Amino acid sequence: MTRLALCIVTLLAAPPALAQEKLVVADCGAGGCRCALAAVTMEEAEVVLGTAAPAGSTTLVRFDGDYIWSSLSLREIDLAAGGDGECPLELFDVMVPEDGKWIGTVTGRQVSHCPAGLDAALDPMTDALVFPRDIVWNGAFHPDRFRMEGAARAIDWSRVDDTRFTGKGPAVSQSGASSLVDIGVTYDARLVDPRLARIEVQLKVRAQGASQAVIDAAGLGKCDVRVTVDIAKASG
Repeated sequence: MTRLALCIVTLLAAPPALAQEKLVVADCGAGGCRCALAAVTMEEAEVVLGTAAPAGSTTLVRFDGDYIWSSLSLREIDLAAGGDGECPLELFDVMVPEDGKWIGTVTGRQVSHCPAGLDAALDPMTDALVFPRDIVWNGAFHPDRFRMEGAARAIDWSRVDDTRFTGKGPAVSQSGASSLVDIGVTYDARLVDPRLARIEVQLKVRAQGASQAVIDAAGLGKCDVRVTVDIAKASG
């Protein structure tokens, strides 16, 4: 299962009064587990994971990088992982990315209602994210640190919370005698876990004109391209 699940674990923790509504997560290793409340419900977690929890599941378990839904008690889960059966609920600390060498990989590309080849327009933007760079985070996540050293700042980032930022690139608008074309690029950057960030880049092309049917037939009336880039800390 994808490491995206860890974002469930490390979101802002829920107040104890809402414990019965929030997801319980067991982060397990060879010597037992750490059990905590996430800030999301099981239903919200299912949306993030893209898979429904089997009937009777009460806990999301992370073990050796894999994620599974479990109906076992926290005591049973901890014992199965080699612990002593004690796994008191706590609140996970705020997530901080690890300093070191990070490198990006394009992991997804979706094209909707666009002429062939237009998705290549995003290549220069994604290429800037896929080469290695050494990053010192200074104890906080900000996607601007993925920018190439010396490169001009081209994205206007807005903070959503400690682990998520949204951004906008320069917009382009061009009008002719009988048409108007707007092109915009947006970004959604999330810290998934201390060693992984995910950035979604979306290109939108909107065209209007007197010959709207021709514009739509050419695939420029409502064209969307979405590229996903995973940026991970290198091992070692």
